[in-house]
Amino acid sequence: MKELNYLQELIKEGPLSWAVIRATEYEVLSDIKMKKPILDIACGNGSFSQILFKRKNEVECAIDILDKEVRQARNRKIYKRALVADAAKLPFKGSSFATVFSNGSFEHMDEIDKVLLEASRVLKMGGHLIITVPASSFSRNLLGFTILQKLGFSKLANLYSVLLNRSFAHKNLWNDKTWQNRLKKAGLELNYVKKYNFKYTVWLHEVLLITAISSIIFKKISGRFFLLPKLRKVTSPLIYSLLNPVFELSKRKNSSSSMLLIAVKK
Repeated sequence: MKELNYLQELIKEGPLSWAVIRATEYEVLSDIKMKKPILDIACGNGSFSQILFKRKNEVECAIDILDKEVRQARNRKIYKRALVADAAKLPFKGSSFATVFSNGSFEHMDEIDKVLLEASRVLKMGGHLIITVPASSFSRNLLGFTILQKLGFSKLANLYSVLLNRSFAHKNLWNDKTWQNRLKKAGLELNYVKKYNFKYTVWLHEVLLITAISSIIFKKISGRFFLLPKLRKVTSPLIYSLLNPVFELSKRKNSSSSMLLIAVKK
């Protein structure tokens, strides 16, 4: 799949704000080769990995804590197995996987140190943990924060960031040095960092959040983003043609807000 098609594929699957951020993640992950067997932690409904890995039964195993999400992930046939499980208590023997992968999930986890220890435990020696996470800079790159700061309302700017991060359930917004130290404690050595998701993309994501409210509410009720998913698929080329030029403009390099981290078990 060509890079420029990632956004279009994602528009079929979820809200535009979600699609914009996920598209940037594909662009940094698409060139990363993952050795098998692979464990996908916090797989959600499997839509992200289905596009990333492409082939049937490409990933040996996936886990998520939500039963609804796992049932949908199984239907996508990208995983040989998909289980309901807690990332802090993985139901696998030690040294079971060559790669542990998680996209946009570790920033939400309460027991992150236990999660890292478990990821390390199930990795084979020389295996890799590959994750994408928002960075500590995410908060100050927000459009609302920027506007309020420029107007001289520093306290309101900070409150805006706190409230938005709370709505996203962000708990571990760290820089690469902090992640390096946390990983080291779990027996993992951080050996690759790629920063991405630049400020203007964050702004675009923020502006589009208003269009996602109904989809988020509907997903909590039904487990799906859309009442009429087939209609979204039909209209996705038109939506893509309107959104993609703005998305491409937003990728101009400036302050980054997210990181791809790869750590090795030694």
